[in-house]
Amino acid sequence: MGALDDRLVPEASGLAVSSDGLRLYHVNDSGGGPFLYSSALDGSDLRRLRLAGDVSSLDPEALALAKLDGKPVVIVGDIGDNTLRRRFVDLLAVPENAISADRAPVQSHLRARYLDGPHNAEGLAAAPNGDLYIFTKSWAETVRDPAPSRIYRVRADAWRSASPEPIAMEFVGEIDLPTLATRERAPFSDVVTDVSMARDGSRFLVLTYGYAWEFALDLNEGSLPPTDALERGRDYELIRLPTILGKETITYLPGDRAFLFGKEFRADSKPSQLIRLDCAPGR
Repeated sequence: MGALDDRLVPEASGLAVSSDGLRLYHVNDSGGGPFLYSSALDGSDLRRLRLAGDVSSLDPEALALAKLDGKPVVIVGDIGDNTLRRRFVDLLAVPENAISADRAPVQSHLRARYLDGPHNAEGLAAAPNGDLYIFTKSWAETVRDPAPSRIYRVRADAWRSASPEPIAMEFVGEIDLPTLATRERAPFSDVVTDVSMARDGSRFLVLTYGYAWEFALDLNEGSLPPTDALERGRDYELIRLPTILGKETITYLPGDRAFLFGKEFRADSKPSQLIRLDCAPGR
């Protein structure tokens, strides 16, 4: 589709499409500061929008478009934690109708914590009812080997809490991508770099450095089935992607029959490309 100007977004890390389907939202990782970015669907007309409010220490990692009280908001997630030291993560809600050419006012700021200790995460998805799901980018403790991705929920009503203390996230379940990647012989497809949920909540996309996975699992139904019980063609599909380095962003397009995925710039010093894939006819 196009590419992002790496002078503004050198390390694209989050991607979401606007509610009208006409523009994209982006965030920049690794000290990108309190900014949201907006562009056309091909990456042109890239604009930097300052996140208004007390968010000077923000280091955004992920994006999702959600509805809170029936109104579309862009959720900016500061959820990365490579050193596993953070006591909480930060989630910001930006009303779409308040975004201007250079400013993105923050309506609400929510802090959330894991009950089982810190986790690093790069994937954030929003369900139709406003619940948010964080997918961890997990590694084994003793060696640098991938581990199952743990999924946590932040319920929509948490935004109504007046308490300044971080709210506790709910553990939903896990998906053992290392096991699936080995089963499917899908190299470099075992850690989560981004996620996106279909508008009806029935499916979600998981991006990795290798392939993408689409899971036909409803996270609102309760506990997830064990990974060993998942069947290709029924519970998930494996999607082969073009071979490029640093795949970090993914989002369904309106209608959920196509998606965009992108890469960061620094992985191979090439522009942050945006690539569209459409569902095969009859599928």
